[in-house]
Amino acid sequence: METMQTIMTRKSTREYKETQISDNDLSKILLAGSLSPVGRRMYNDFRLTVVQSKEVLAILGEKTAKNPLHPGANPFYSAPTLIIVSSRSDTVNQEVNIASAACIIENMHLMVTDLGLGSVLLFGMLPEIRKNPELLTLLCVPSGFTPICALAVGYSVVPLSIRTIPTSSQIIINHVK
Repeated sequence: METMQTIMTRKSTREYKETQISDNDLSKILLAGSLSPVGRRMYNDFRLTVVQSKEVLAILGEKTAKNPLHPGANPFYSAPTLIIVSSRSDTVNQEVNIASAACIIENMHLMVTDLGLGSVLLFGMLPEIRKNPELLTLLCVPSGFTPICALAVGYSVVPLSIRTIPTSSQIIINHVK
Protein backbone atom coordinates (compact mmCIF):
# COMPACT_ATOMS: atom_id res chain seq x y z
CA MET A 1 0.00 0.00 0.00
CA GLU A 2 1.24 3.50 -0.76
CA THR A 3 2.01 5.61 2.34
CA MET A 4 -0.72 8.26 2.01
CA GLN A 5 -3.28 5.59 1.16
CA THR A 6 -2.28 3.71 4.33
CA ILE A 7 -2.58 6.87 6.42
CA MET A 8 -6.00 7.67 4.93
CA THR A 9 -7.21 4.09 5.50
CA ARG A 10 -6.04 3.79 9.12
CA LYS A 11 -8.84 4.24 11.60
CA SER A 12 -9.73 2.92 15.03
CA THR A 13 -11.30 -0.53 14.87
CA ARG A 14 -13.64 -1.48 17.69
CA GLU A 15 -15.15 -4.69 16.37
CA TYR A 16 -12.98 -7.71 15.55
CA LYS A 17 -13.41 -11.18 14.13
CA GLU A 18 -12.30 -14.04 16.38
CA THR A 19 -9.68 -15.20 13.86
CA GLN A 20 -6.12 -14.78 15.17
CA ILE A 21 -3.63 -12.85 13.04
CA SER A 22 -0.79 -14.81 11.45
CA ASP A 23 2.65 -15.12 13.02
CA ASN A 24 4.09 -13.54 9.87
CA ASP A 25 1.83 -10.48 10.21
CA LEU A 26 2.62 -10.22 13.93
CA SER A 27 6.36 -10.28 13.14
CA LYS A 28 5.94 -7.43 10.65
CA ILE A 29 3.93 -5.38 13.15
CA LEU A 30 6.53 -5.89 15.89
CA LEU A 31 9.36 -5.06 13.49
CA ALA A 32 7.60 -1.81 12.55
CA GLY A 33 7.32 -0.95 16.24
CA SER A 34 10.96 -1.82 16.83
CA LEU A 35 12.05 0.46 13.99
CA SER A 36 10.32 3.48 15.50
CA PRO A 37 12.22 6.56 16.52
CA VAL A 38 12.98 6.48 20.23
CA GLY A 39 14.20 9.50 22.17
CA ARG A 40 17.88 9.45 23.10
CA ARG A 41 18.11 6.12 21.19
CA MET A 42 17.24 4.42 24.49
CA TYR A 43 15.66 1.34 22.89
CA ASN A 44 16.38 -0.72 26.00
CA ASP A 45 13.96 1.52 27.91
CA PHE A 46 11.02 -0.13 26.10
CA ARG A 47 9.35 -3.54 26.10
CA LEU A 48 6.57 -4.85 23.87
CA THR A 49 4.32 -7.47 25.43
CA VAL A 50 2.19 -9.52 23.03
CA VAL A 51 -0.90 -11.22 24.43
CA GLN A 52 -2.72 -13.76 22.25
CA SER A 53 -3.81 -16.29 24.85
CA LYS A 54 -7.61 -16.39 25.05
CA GLU A 55 -7.35 -17.21 28.74
CA VAL A 56 -5.08 -14.27 29.54
CA LEU A 57 -7.19 -11.92 27.39
CA ALA A 58 -10.30 -13.07 29.30
CA ILE A 59 -8.60 -12.34 32.63
CA LEU A 60 -7.50 -8.91 31.39
CA GLY A 61 -10.99 -8.15 30.13
CA GLU A 62 -12.53 -9.10 33.46
CA LYS A 63 -9.98 -7.27 35.63
CA THR A 64 -9.79 -4.06 33.59
CA ALA A 65 -13.41 -3.47 32.52
CA LYS A 66 -14.14 -0.41 34.65
CA ASN A 67 -16.16 1.82 32.31
CA PRO A 68 -19.26 3.00 34.21
CA LEU A 69 -20.88 4.10 30.93
CA HIS A 70 -20.50 0.61 29.44
CA PRO A 71 -20.48 -1.93 32.28
CA GLY A 72 -19.20 -5.31 31.15
CA ALA A 73 -17.75 -3.89 27.92
CA ASN A 74 -14.52 -5.49 26.77
CA PRO A 75 -11.77 -2.87 27.23
CA PHE A 76 -9.89 -4.05 24.14
CA TYR A 77 -12.98 -4.74 22.03
CA SER A 78 -12.40 -8.51 21.96
CA ALA A 79 -9.39 -8.19 19.65
CA PRO A 80 -7.46 -11.48 19.43
CA THR A 81 -4.07 -9.75 19.83
CA LEU A 82 -3.05 -7.12 22.34
CA ILE A 83 0.36 -5.40 22.24
CA ILE A 84 1.35 -3.44 25.33
CA VAL A 85 4.14 -0.84 25.20
CA SER A 86 5.97 -0.43 28.51
CA SER A 87 8.82 1.91 29.35
CA ARG A 88 11.43 1.97 32.05
CA SER A 89 9.88 3.67 35.10
CA ASP A 90 13.04 5.18 36.52
CA THR A 91 14.07 7.39 33.61
CA VAL A 92 14.63 11.09 34.14
CA ASN A 93 12.56 12.32 31.23
CA GLN A 94 9.30 10.34 31.25
CA GLU A 95 7.77 12.75 28.70
CA VAL A 96 10.28 11.55 26.10
CA ASN A 97 9.26 7.95 26.84
CA ILE A 98 5.60 8.80 26.35
CA ALA A 99 6.37 10.46 23.01
CA SER A 100 8.54 7.50 21.98
CA ALA A 101 5.76 5.05 22.93
CA ALA A 102 3.39 7.06 20.72
CA CYS A 103 5.84 6.69 17.81
CA ILE A 104 6.06 2.94 18.43
CA ILE A 105 2.25 2.64 18.45
CA GLU A 106 1.86 4.74 15.29
CA ASN A 107 4.40 2.67 13.35
CA MET A 108 2.53 -0.48 14.38
CA HIS A 109 -0.84 1.14 13.51
CA LEU A 110 0.40 1.90 10.00
CA MET A 111 1.82 -1.60 9.49
CA VAL A 112 -1.43 -3.13 10.74
CA THR A 113 -3.37 -1.07 8.20
CA ASP A 114 -0.92 -1.90 5.43
CA LEU A 115 -1.55 -5.59 6.17
CA GLY A 116 -5.32 -5.09 5.88
CA LEU A 117 -5.90 -5.55 9.61
CA GLY A 118 -7.63 -3.32 12.15
CA SER A 119 -6.25 -1.74 15.33
CA VAL A 120 -7.12 0.71 18.08
CA LEU A 121 -4.97 2.59 20.58
CA LEU A 122 -5.83 1.78 24.19
CA PHE A 123 -5.28 3.70 27.42
CA GLY A 124 -8.35 3.02 29.57
CA MET A 125 -7.35 -0.42 30.76
CA LEU A 126 -3.78 0.47 31.65
CA PRO A 127 -4.35 2.13 35.06
CA GLU A 128 -5.93 -1.13 36.26
CA ILE A 129 -2.96 -3.11 34.95
CA ARG A 130 -0.41 -0.70 36.46
CA LYS A 131 -1.88 -0.94 39.95
CA ASN A 132 -2.33 -4.72 39.91
CA PRO A 133 0.92 -6.65 40.60
CA GLU A 134 -0.78 -9.93 39.63
CA LEU A 135 -1.63 -8.58 36.16
CA LEU A 136 1.88 -7.18 35.71
CA THR A 137 3.26 -10.63 36.57
CA LEU A 138 0.74 -12.38 34.30
CA LEU A 139 1.87 -10.10 31.45
CA CYS A 140 5.57 -10.62 32.24
CA VAL A 141 6.13 -6.86 32.50
CA PRO A 142 9.69 -6.63 33.84
CA SER A 143 10.32 -5.03 37.20
CA GLY A 144 11.06 -1.34 36.73
CA PHE A 145 8.83 -1.02 33.64
CA THR A 146 5.42 0.64 33.39
CA PRO A 147 2.77 -0.03 30.72
CA ILE A 148 2.16 3.26 28.88
CA CYS A 149 -0.20 2.36 26.05
CA ALA A 150 -1.50 -0.62 24.14
CA LEU A 151 -2.70 -1.61 20.70
CA ALA A 152 -5.55 -4.02 19.99
CA VAL A 153 -5.05 -5.83 16.67
CA GLY A 154 -7.14 -8.19 14.58
CA TYR A 155 -9.31 -8.67 11.53
CA SER A 156 -11.87 -5.89 11.40
CA VAL A 157 -15.53 -6.88 11.10
CA VAL A 158 -16.05 -3.72 9.01
CA PRO A 159 -13.82 -3.71 5.90
CA LEU A 160 -11.13 -1.03 5.82
CA SER A 161 -11.64 1.78 3.35
CA ILE A 162 -10.09 5.14 2.60
CA ARG A 163 -11.57 7.78 4.88
CA THR A 164 -12.75 11.13 3.72
CA ILE A 165 -12.28 13.74 6.38
CA PRO A 166 -14.51 16.80 6.39
CA THR A 167 -12.67 20.10 6.62
CA SER A 168 -14.29 20.73 10.01
CA SER A 169 -12.57 17.59 11.38
CA GLN A 170 -9.06 18.46 10.24
CA ILE A 171 -6.34 19.80 12.48
CA ILE A 172 -5.98 23.57 12.10
CA ILE A 173 -2.61 24.56 10.68
CA ASN A 174 -0.95 27.88 11.46
CA HIS A 175 1.76 28.59 8.93
CA VAL A 176 4.25 31.28 9.90
CA LYS A 177 6.53 32.41 7.05
